[in-house]
Formats: sequence, structure tokens, C-alpha cells
Amino acid sequence: MANKVEVTHPDRVLFGEDGITKGELVDYYAEVAGVMLPHLKGRPLTLWRYPRGIDQQGFVQQDFSGALPDWMHSAEVAKQGGTLVHPVADSRDALIWIANQNCVTVHSWLSRRDRLDAPDQIIFDLDPSTSEFAAVRAAARACADVLGDLGLAVYLKTTGSRGLHVVVPLSRGPDFDTVRQFARDVAEVVAADDPAHRTVEQRKDKRGDRIYLDVMRNAYAQTAVAPYAVRARRGAPVATPLEWDELDRRGLRSDRFTIRDIPKRIAENGDPWADLQRRARSLTRPAQRLAKLRA
Repeated sequence: MANKVEVTHPDRVLFGEDGITKGELVDYYAEVAGVMLPHLKGRPLTLWRYPRGIDQQGFVQQDFSGALPDWMHSAEVAKQGGTLVHPVADSRDALIWIANQNCVTVHSWLSRRDRLDAPDQIIFDLDPSTSEFAAVRAAARACADVLGDLGLAVYLKTTGSRGLHVVVPLSRGPDFDTVRQFARDVAEVVAADDPAHRTVEQRKDKRGDRIYLDVMRNAYAQTAVAPYAVRARRGAPVATPLEWDELDRRGLRSDRFTIRDIPKRIAENGDPWADLQRRARSLTRPAQRLAKLRA
């Protein structure tokens, strides 16, 4: 099937040290579309664009009013004095179009365009203060244990940057404020279990060397790096969904997987998150269990 998108300047080098071109970035997103698109379906996207390559200042773009091709889906989001038009990637061609905008990294909402106010995920962003990764692994495992005991399914991904994301699929219902409060309460339980290594303290100068359990992405119009998105960093690391047993593998780091090895990984193992949406659960009973646990 012919692409709807003509790729412009495919020889432009976007990753200077690695020699990775825009054409290679486009090819990557086209190749991973089969596993990436289910995680993006219906979600408003924010694009991190680097027209002069990642060594130069890029910019973040949310509003594409009048700029999207007529075949591409979008999400209109009300804002003070008007609307923002976010791109929505529901096809391989849409991902190719996005990459052709010199977009290295795709960020997505935690809700979908038909119900923008109802998140279908919770994200715990485990943000390390140092390069020591063992404590990040332990915090991810502790998050999973608490959430699993509450009756929720739990998924894991590298961010491609510094930390890990622990992700919970939700049945839609509660609003963002309710979901974020639940996430904050869970984070406090996990932090209290090992206060020497974990914190919910937002201020960097008060965290010391501890892992910050960040739940601030669980708010309306906030975004998180999408599964299989490339990061604008040396080596072109990828935000990679993991199996839980990979957490203990030697050499695992947040930037372990890159644009060069993800297609082979998918071909051999598929997508560890393939069943994520099918395992969405209501927050009602887990919230009741959490209230008892905290009491």
C-alpha cells in the first residue's frame, strides 16, 4: 500500500553523534506502528520537534490548527479563549506524517478524545536523583506489589531517559482529580515502606538521593512519553514496554533499548503490553482497599 505521506529531506541528520537521519526515524516509526498504534488510539498527542537535529534547541507543539492533512484524525481541546487541535495517530500513515515533522518524541494524553476528562491509565513516574539504578528497580517492584495487592494490573516501561514508568490500565469512570489522588495515596504507601530511598517530595532540593515517585502526570491535559517513542538523546533510546522479569536482568537501564534494536525485539517477542487494555479494572474496590490499608 502506498504511503499518503511524501517524506521530505530524508537525509537530514537528526542525531549528530550517531548519524541517524530523518529517513531512519520515519522508517522506525513506520516499522513499529503495528505495536505502537493501539497505545495511541484516540489519544491527543504532543510532538517534540527537532528540525535542526537534537543538538539544537527543539520545541514542543500541541496545536496543529489548520496544519493537519484532511485524512488525519485530531482532537479538539477547549482552552481559555479558543481551542487546541491535537494530532491523533490512528494509522501508520499518521505516524509517518508525525515523524516527517521532525518529531523525535511523541507524548500522549492519559485519556482519549471521546472522553477527555476520563483517564484510562495511571502512571507512576519513578525519577531517580542519581545514576544508581538498583533503587529505581526496587521502587518499581514495590509499586507493583502494592497495586497488585489492591487488585490492579500493572505494566512497566523504560522511559528512554532516566527512570521507569509503572502503568495501570483503568476502566474509564473517575475523573483526573480522583485518579491522581489515588495515585498519590499509593505513592505515599510505597515511599513510607523505604523512606531512605523513596520520596513523594516535589522539591528537588529536599529529595536528596532518593527516588521521586511522581504522580503529577495523572492530571487533565498532562502527557507522558508514549510506548515505543524515541527520545532526543544520544543513541536514540526508546521508551520500551518490558516484561516484569526483565526488571532483574543485568544491564537493564532506562536507555537500554534504542531505535536500532527495538524492531528486532518486537519481531522476536511481540509487545509485552499487547493485553494492557483488556486488563483495565475499575478503581472502586482498589480505592476501598487502599483506604483500609492507609487507616
